[in-house]
Amino acid sequence: MIGFRVTKYDPRLQSEGGVFVKDEWTSISDIGRMYSGGVFTLSDYLATEEAYVETVRRFLASAGGDSLRVSGLEFKADCGTLPSELAAEAEIRLRMLRDGMEVLGQNLDWVVRLNLRELVWCRLEGKGGFYVHFGYDYYMYVGIESDDFALPPLPPHIHAEPFETPYRSDE
Repeated sequence: MIGFRVTKYDPRLQSEGGVFVKDEWTSISDIGRMYSGGVFTLSDYLATEEAYVETVRRFLASAGGDSLRVSGLEFKADCGTLPSELAAEAEIRLRMLRDGMEVLGQNLDWVVRLNLRELVWCRLEGKGGFYVHFGYDYYMYVGIESDDFALPPLPPHIHAEPFETPYRSDE
């Protein structure tokens, strides 16, 4: 099993204990707050969210897959927690989401977005033991049951480090 913790956090900015030491946003609810001397905007958020979506696409392609199954689905919040510009489409996507469904393409992208926006939590599972799990504070875990999986090129400002998921489905 090869697993990675995927984050927007630069590992060079971690303390010896692995704690990220820079004052950094951790949630969509942080939009409008000050970080690193500037206001964290919706466009800043969406750029990072898109990088995570692209990361999932790249990992899945490297694993030879094109779809994943939704597993362990939990609905966490309603769309009223989102900026108004994002609420309508997210609400439509939430109504379509079901535990056990196969997702690919735009639907897969949306499941990733709904997790990152803290509206749902689920595991995404694919062939060969491939998985994507979502943690707190914009941590994501990706892995596969393989000894020869190669880390794909990552989008700018996305980091991956070897790490076992804390969200295994067999526990």
